[in-house]
Amino acid sequence: MDSKMKFVNYKKVEATLEITMTIEEWFALREQLTSSWPSWVLGRDIGNMISKIQQEFRPDKQEKK
Repeated sequence: MDSKMKFVNYKKVEATLEITMTIEEWFALREQLTSSWPSWVLGRDIGNMISKIQQEFRPDKQEKK
């Protein structure tokens, strides 16, 4: 069997990138992003992620033992 793959329009192929960093690194990356599209969208999403993490891990939200 022989098979070949050809992308007709590679700019329309969707790709997913999973990135694991410390929150400190996420803050730094967010600050480096420009205000032009699409980087501002990534900056907004990083900000939303940081906000959710901060809400979840607030000291007053932790169970007192």
